[in-house]
Amino acid sequence: MMTMQTYLKTVAATAVGLALAMPMAFTAAATVSAGASVTNVQFKVVDLTPDDGQTGGIIYDRRFQTLGAIVGDSRKQVGSTDWSALSVFNSSGTNYASKTHSGVPGEVQAYAQNSGGDDGSSTYGEQGGDFLLLPHTSISMWGHMAGFVQSVGGPGQASVTAQSSVVFYDYISFAQLDSDSQRVDLTRSPYGASYDKDFRLSFENDTDAIRFITWGSGADAYAATTAPVPEPEGYAMLAAGLLLIGVAARRRKAAQS
Repeated sequence: MMTMQTYLKTVAATAVGLALAMPMAFTAAATVSAGASVTNVQFKVVDLTPDDGQTGGIIYDRRFQTLGAIVGDSRKQVGSTDWSALSVFNSSGTNYASKTHSGVPGEVQAYAQNSGGDDGSSTYGEQGGDFLLLPHTSISMWGHMAGFVQSVGGPGQASVTAQSSVVFYDYISFAQLDSDSQRVDLTRSPYGASYDKDFRLSFENDTDAIRFITWGSGADAYAATTAPVPEPEGYAMLAAGLLLIGVAARRRKAAQS
């Protein structure tokens, strides 16, 4: 008959073996999130030659905004041809994505959170306008951009990105005239990173011709998790754990006989 000492040794060996064989079985699922924004936006238009008898300025041809939020296979999108306040929200369980425009031209905010179980949470879209920049006129746009990515609650693999961007570009050639953007992910830090900065764009039409210009403002967030993939060391621990379980089983059988 198995002695108490042998039995305790067997139980201990089995427990250690299971712990080694399943190193990730009791880890919590990771929750990842990302947020991005463009705020405090202001525009200034200046007539570069106020005494030449020609009035400088801009004439808007089109205003637009598109806001979208994706969670798993579900996609929601809203849009308008003006700059009135607008928002979109999409969710599935604890996973969600949202994008909001405050009503101030150029301002947009995005947020995404994901705890696994689908293809991730993300936002997309842009706000902007097409305008005629009259001769001898300059336009400036300035404000603030901020963003963050974060991973908490577990060691799950994460793909998390936050990005803010603003741009002036030529409507005809699509050439960028001035731009700024900030992007952050978990490459440098597995738990989180952020950016926080002011921006300023400007463009001068110092010619005698009208320039057709587009400005765009965007903030996007993406967050997704997957189950952890064991490293080679994990497979070694699994083999060692199974070996200990086998040894414990043989000892128990020998003790019983």
